[in-house]
Amino acid sequence: MIRALALVPLLIVVAPVVLVAGAALALFAGSPGSCGGGRAITFDPALAFAYDDRWLAFNTELLYGNPATLTITDSEATSRARFFIDAAAPIDDVRICFVDGGGDVNATLDTPVGPDIDVRVRGTADLTGAHPRADIDSIRLGALPSFVTRPFHGIIERIADDQLERITLDYRLAVDVREGQATITGTP
Repeated sequence: MIRALALVPLLIVVAPVVLVAGAALALFAGSPGSCGGGRAITFDPALAFAYDDRWLAFNTELLYGNPATLTITDSEATSRARFFIDAAAPIDDVRICFVDGGGDVNATLDTPVGPDIDVRVRGTADLTGAHPRADIDSIRLGALPSFVTRPFHGIIERIADDQLERITLDYRLAVDVREGQATITGTP
C-alpha cells in the first residue's frame, strides 16, 4: 500500500508531461490522412487560368439572363485555390477533393514557431443565400483525435462565415457534389 502511495506524486508529475508530449507529437508529426482517399490531384497553373475563363463564361450567361452550369474537378479547384490562398494566408499544399455530398480539404499550416501542422477539414458549402456559408463536419490537426478539435468547429465556422460575408451571390446557385467533381447550377 505504501508503495502504491509513493507512485501518486510520480503519476501527478509524469502523466501530464507524457500527455502533452504525446499530443505535441501527434499534432506536429502526425497526419490526418489524405483527402479523397489519397486520389491523384494535379496542381497546374493552366488549370487555374482555364477555371477563371470558365467561371467568367458562367457568370456572363447568368448576367444575360440565361441559366448556366459549371462543373469543376478536384484538380481545377486545387489549382485555383492554391493561387488564391498562397497570396492570402500562411497555408501551403492545399488539396481540394470533392466527395459525395461535400468537400474534403488537406493543407499544411505554417506555424510561426515550430514545425508546420498538417490539417484536414471536411464539410459542405451552402450557396442558397445572399452569401455563401461553410458547414464544417470535421477538423483534423495532425494525428490528434477529432474529439480534441471538436470545440473549435464553431469558432472556425464563424471565422469562415465572417470572411464569406464579403462575397455576395447575385444569382440563385445550387451545388451538386460527387466523387471528383462539383457542379454549380445558376439561375438569374
